[in-house]
Amino acid sequence: SAEDRYRAWADESRRAREDLFAAPSLREAVPALLERQRVETERLRAIEDLESLDYRIRNFYPHPIALRRQMLLGLDHGRQRVDDTLECAEHTMIFLAVLSLLQQGDGPETGATRSRQLKSFLRDDSLHMDWGKCAAILKEGVEFTARHQNPLSLPFPELGQLNSAMNDSESSWSTAEGALREWRNNQAHLQRLPAGETRELSANLSAHFDALLAAASFLSTLSVVRVLDYWRSPATGARTGAFHLLRGISPPFRREERPVDSEVARGAVGLFEHRGQFVPAFPWLIMQDCLRCQRPELFVFNRVEPGKATWIAMETGHPQENPDLAARIREKFV
Repeated sequence: SAEDRYRAWADESRRAREDLFAAPSLREAVPALLERQRVETERLRAIEDLESLDYRIRNFYPHPIALRRQMLLGLDHGRQRVDDTLECAEHTMIFLAVLSLLQQGDGPETGATRSRQLKSFLRDDSLHMDWGKCAAILKEGVEFTARHQNPLSLPFPELGQLNSAMNDSESSWSTAEGALREWRNNQAHLQRLPAGETRELSANLSAHFDALLAAASFLSTLSVVRVLDYWRSPATGARTGAFHLLRGISPPFRREERPVDSEVARGAVGLFEHRGQFVPAFPWLIMQDCLRCQRPELFVFNRVEPGKATWIAMETGHPQENPDLAARIREKFV
């Protein structure tokens, strides 16, 4: 499909050039020449933009990550930007860990989790998904993908792209992830720097965060979606779902209808895998009204304790307990 599109564009340019040379006079050719100049200039700009990390994040990365990074760019380098950069980076790691869990067949229909790492982290019926645990779960999923005999049968074969980077201590991923994790731990222990050093640190951490996002550039090919509606044709039995694509920085999300293999729950959050099938991400990802912001936000699982479970809003970082889902999360560790 891509080759056909590129070839059609090249053929258009060639035919336009031939027509211009065949025009009887320059006066008659000027309108066509100017129109062709506009079209080709716009196409070239689009290609140049598409090759930049900024463009891919703004338009195609999961919405909370794309939006928070865009907000970071509006902040001056300093303590606030350091805190927000580290928080957004940790949310990115949690999101990648969720992909790893889903990759190993940890959908809502599979019952208990298959991740040995996740089960091993449970202590006294409690679990906190901090950066270190997310990194370990991600590594488990990446190695699972790399070892798989048929990675294209998995929902997210793109995870395997991180295998060499995660096993190379000098790769851009390892360098960026190590620096960001170190400073996230330092912040947790209330380590603070003078204002001048904080500005330099802020610039360095922003560069590391971009390197992390660039290493995981396959995020631009994944679509996080929320189910808007579902129906089944009485005549043919065909199942169709209507989805909001939660990607890019713009909150007016694009609506898309796709055939689905089975019934999907309205309001459920999941991802379109590389073959276009819907993969539910419940209960790791949920979308509900934030009690503080009074608007729908995407929440990611953060921790479970006896009798309660907490999710974190990926856009604002606001925590929110959900007692109704605590038991569903706990089932994953049985």
